[in-house]
This record gives sequence, structure tokens and C-alpha cells, in this order.
Amino acid sequence: MKTERILGALYGQALGDAMGMPSELWPRSRV
Repeated sequence: MKTERILGALYGQALGDAMGMPSELWPRSRV
């Protein structure tokens, strides 16, 4: 149970970074 929660947190972090990274580099007018 605890390992699943840790893995879920790591996967969630990686997925969030992968999806959020392109928009972080956009200028404010494009967002």
C-alpha cells in the first residue's frame, strides 16, 4: 500500500512536469 502511494506520487509528479513544461516556456500573451 505504501509503495503504491509513493509510486503514484512519483508518476503524478513526472506526468505533471511533462505536461506543464511546454507551457512554462510560453510568453504570457500565448497563455
